[in-house]
Amino acid sequence: MDLPNDLRIALESELASVPQKNVANAAGKLSRRYRGGQLPESSSFLRSRSDVVAYTAYRLPATFAAIYAALNEVRKRRPAWQPRTFLDAGTGPGSALWAACEIWPELEQIALLERDEHMIAFGKQLATHTRSAVVNRASWQKVDLLGQWESEPRDLVTTTYVIGELPILQREGLINKLWSITADTLVIVEPGTPVGFSHIRQARQQLIDTGAYIIAPCPHDLPCPMGENDWCHFAQRVARSQLQR
Repeated sequence: MDLPNDLRIALESELASVPQKNVANAAGKLSRRYRGGQLPESSSFLRSRSDVVAYTAYRLPATFAAIYAALNEVRKRRPAWQPRTFLDAGTGPGSALWAACEIWPELEQIALLERDEHMIAFGKQLATHTRSAVVNRASWQKVDLLGQWESEPRDLVTTTYVIGELPILQREGLINKLWSITADTLVIVEPGTPVGFSHIRQARQQLIDTGAYIIAPCPHDLPCPMGENDWCHFAQRVARSQLQR
């Protein structure tokens, strides 16, 4: 798939002034931090604006494509459903914002929760390049998802590439929190890896235990049929610019 024109132009505009060598070096450091394991709860893999730029250049296209694919599957299964309110927890530079507005351009209220100030600033800057009034109206909120925060119920709630970075008890607590503010549909996206699949399977069973109805990836509420040493995932290709490659 191709990125929406507004998002492609926004990325090209913001990355044009950054030397490719700087982005490549920062992306390499960022990748090594991720491979090295989790940091303490009070720290972050993203430590500066250059880290945020590197993350955006390297990760946003693929992240957008995965989120778009997941939300599009929701639309296919519920074509008559039109969410009006939307919350994304751990939004990063706003990948889910762009994906949700591409699928449901009639969204009215959007809340984006993110703890990193550099990420919020960069996400807001990306949004200045769009003609979408919905994207521009989105409310960016500096929130630590593991701290104390509140929200009114939202029709659509998403969290993407977040729960896998948390210890299991905090993961379960966040899922319960997100489900408590979900008025209709909760979407969780994790990497397509055996570990990512295990997190999705655990979240799926936790939500079933609280009374949720599952529409994907398994369209039933029975135990996951995959064996302990097996896993499933979904692929989504996306076109990348020269800089992103």
